[in-house]
Amino acid sequence: LVETLIKNFGGDLKDKRVKYEVPDSLKSHFIRGYYDGDGSLYIKNEKDMELCLTGRTPILTKILDDVNIKVSIINDKSVKRARIRKIEDIIKFLKYIYSDIDENETFPLFIERKYKLYKELIGVCLM
Repeated sequence: LVETLIKNFGGDLKDKRVKYEVPDSLKSHFIRGYYDGDGSLYIKNEKDMELCLTGRTPILTKILDDVNIKVSIINDKSVKRARIRKIEDIIKFLKYIYSDIDENETFPLFIERKYKLYKELIGVCLM
């Protein structure tokens, strides 16, 4: 099994296997999936919120570049984390990943509880 993984995915270290090579037309979908898997959104009130992405530095850097957001990637225990705290940047990120979804699809390609947080955030910020 290990030999097959090394042969097909280029090594035993995750940094060597995981690549961020996504066509522009699919980037928002990829980043939405990444956020659904390794992201979180905390909303305390209209002025105190945070969007976090966890993962490897090269992928986090590329995602942030693609969405045109500048934040530091920090060590948080044993993982790397990008913490977005500016409300404008959080909204920018979420609008980017949710801009092309269809809420009425039979099998929507997003996690509903995270999408509901996005809608709640938009409602809070428009008040």
